[in-house]
Amino acid sequence: MGMVNVTAEVVGEAKLVRAFKGISEKLKDFKDIFKKIVPEFNKMEEQIFGRQGAVSPNNRWQDLSDVYAQQKIKLVRAGKYISMDVLIATGRLKQSLTSKTSDSIIDIKDTEMLIGTDGNKIKYAITHQKGTGRIPKRKFVFISSEFKNEIIKIFKEGLNKNIESEINNNL
Repeated sequence: MGMVNVTAEVVGEAKLVRAFKGISEKLKDFKDIFKKIVPEFNKMEEQIFGRQGAVSPNNRWQDLSDVYAQQKIKLVRAGKYISMDVLIATGRLKQSLTSKTSDSIIDIKDTEMLIGTDGNKIKYAITHQKGTGRIPKRKFVFISSEFKNEIIKIFKEGLNKNIESEINNNL
C-alpha cells in the first residue's frame, strides 16, 4: 500500500500546521475504518449464501448434480449435513464468512486488512471458489457493487470524521 504524507509550513500558523500533521497521522491508520467494514463483509456473505451466489443476475451458483443431490438428501436425513443448499453441508464455510469463528481470518493492521476463510482449516473452500474439472466454480467471496459502495461510504465517513476531529482539536 502507498503511504500518504501531508506537510505544511505556514509562518505564524502553528495551529494549522498541527492540524495538517494530525490529519497526516490519521491517514496512516485505517484500523477503525476496517473494523466497520468487517460486519458489512459478513452481511454481504450472508446475502451471497442466501441467494445461492446470485447477488447479480449472472452469478447464481450451478445447481448440485443429480447424483450428488441424491447423496446429499440421504446425508441431510441422517443428520450428517444441515442443508440441501449449494455450498452448505456442515455450515462451517458459511459460518466462517458470516461470523467470527476459529475458521475465520480477520487480520486488521494500520493500512491493510485480510478477511475471509482460513484455507488451511477449510481446505475445500478454494476448490469451490475457483472450481476444478469435476467441481464447478461457485464464487462465494467477491466484491458486489453494493458492498463496494458500502466500503466507499464507510471510508468517506471515517476519513471525514478524522479530518474534522483534527481541525476542531487544533484550530
